[in-house]
Amino acid sequence: MLGRTLSVASIPRRIYRMVRREGFRSIVERVAAKLNPGRSQRWLARFLPTDPEILRQQAKQWPSRSPRIGIVIPLVASRDDRRLHSAFWSVLRQSYPHFEIVALKPEGDSSWGDLAARCKLFGDWPQRVRLQTWAQLRASDDLDYLIVVHPEDNLETHAAFVLARAIAAQSPDVLYSDEILTSGSLRVVRRLTARSAFSLERWVSSPEIENLVCFRFGLLAGMNEADLTRPVARMAALLVQNPRLTHVADFLYRRRARASAETHASVRDRVAAVSRHFGLGDTVRTASESRNLFAPDRALPADYRVAVIVPTRNGLNLVRPCVESLERTLPARRAEIVLIDHQSDDPACTAWLALMASRHTVVPYTGAFNFAAIMNFAVRSLSGPYTHYLLLNNDTEAPHPGWLEAMVRLAVSPGVGAVGATLLYPGPTIQHAGVVLDLQGPCGHVHRLTPIGDTADPAEWPGELAVVRECTAVTAACCLIPADVWAAVGGMNEGYRVVYNDIDLCLRIRAAGYRILQTPHAVLYHYESRTRGTTAKYPGEVAAFIDAYGDLLEAGDEFYSPYLSRVDTDPVLDPSVRWSWVPRCRTVQVAAAGAIAGRSRAA
Repeated sequence: MLGRTLSVASIPRRIYRMVRREGFRSIVERVAAKLNPGRSQRWLARFLPTDPEILRQQAKQWPSRSPRIGIVIPLVASRDDRRLHSAFWSVLRQSYPHFEIVALKPEGDSSWGDLAARCKLFGDWPQRVRLQTWAQLRASDDLDYLIVVHPEDNLETHAAFVLARAIAAQSPDVLYSDEILTSGSLRVVRRLTARSAFSLERWVSSPEIENLVCFRFGLLAGMNEADLTRPVARMAALLVQNPRLTHVADFLYRRRARASAETHASVRDRVAAVSRHFGLGDTVRTASESRNLFAPDRALPADYRVAVIVPTRNGLNLVRPCVESLERTLPARRAEIVLIDHQSDDPACTAWLALMASRHTVVPYTGAFNFAAIMNFAVRSLSGPYTHYLLLNNDTEAPHPGWLEAMVRLAVSPGVGAVGATLLYPGPTIQHAGVVLDLQGPCGHVHRLTPIGDTADPAEWPGELAVVRECTAVTAACCLIPADVWAAVGGMNEGYRVVYNDIDLCLRIRAAGYRILQTPHAVLYHYESRTRGTTAKYPGEVAAFIDAYGDLLEAGDEFYSPYLSRVDTDPVLDPSVRWSWVPRCRTVQVAAAGAIAGRSRAA
């Protein structure tokens, strides 16, 4: 009797179907989300456009030659036809009128002839859907852009509207948006992925841009059917066509959590093709198979030579461990330690510097402290030909060999103007992993104080800390700059004596058309600013920096989502942000040589 009471047949039919369709975990998540919505769930509910805003979108009068967007839904085996119906419904309710739905069926497959009945497409819905093969899609002549929607996912109602406005403003080749990762029911938000402007090195290290991707119809000629339906393969096929890419900062795509259909080996092959195309390395090695992390195998040039410039004034307790760590870890005959002695008067330190003069270059400097002037003087005083300059604080220590070679491999890539290392506090926690404008003031160190545990393997570090990526600026506490780039921008601005001289240098390097990279593969300890203190001591330089770069600060850092808080150094969502009628866009042009040839922000 008890067995009959607990049998499956005794469970209410609707609940049974829900569990079977969505899985037990999704049902539990839905109940939990109703009782106590998570932070991401609450943030998204406040952010998305309201019903009156959707009605305003639908009422907008568009020009006759507005972009015609084809929304492709591949007809592949699905767990449940109701999910496919949900995907169609999310597209059909778009607030932008100029779109067509392409139901992409496999060549020779006649089983989708009853698509309307199978997916419950009633009324005038079937007239809005084209049932086409790959060959028929390629032959279309009335579409300007394409979007691919997985048959189990959904578009947000305002997606095509926002994309059309971004296309009108920027005329890009490829657009991509932020993403909502959900449970199987699509109702419980597990994660919000807030992206930033496109970074070539970041994509090669971690090809994570999957959805939403919208691209110019003409780029379809550079891919095959398999490329179109597989996110990494699709993005790789687009990148090798040197597109103009626009990041649209908006959550336009709702993806169910599921295992990727692309194997690690196939992803690696696609990443390697992009790496070769842009001269980043002919092959790539796996950094983490479980996370799909990669590192291009860049060859070290045979003739590189680095001047490692370390300024110091007394501070023997800092500079001696720094130099000893350099002697243990720098590659022989490839790097020369150059100590800039700024009027040291401590007897122990002067005696040590005299000893160092027999092993390294020691250059005396006189005058008031001015970090920028000292570095400019150091470069002018160098006697030998150097390919790169490494600016290094005297309160740093390198724990392991190989860090300089990792920086050089990046610095010799086409279009790279500076490379920053990952710096740690003892603990270890992050001290520096890239600089973000308008973060806790004019600029700040993102991820500062984030613990990384005991592992020395960057592939095990959280989030973007594990990948090489482009950023707006890096600290001069450990920064590698090609000698020709230093000469092109005229070195450091001596108007910034103590603070912001490194940020100003990076901004001028970027203005000259170069990229700034941050790497997790060069790791040093940094006992931050023990000799000079914080920016609060130098209000004149802070004011000068704000005056010089006010427009950039106002626009926001393109490598940091506009939806992230500027108060917290951890990338957390800003609760005050709301949806905007004006698309927040960052556009870059990826050139064939790998350089970024132009950037813009859209209004």
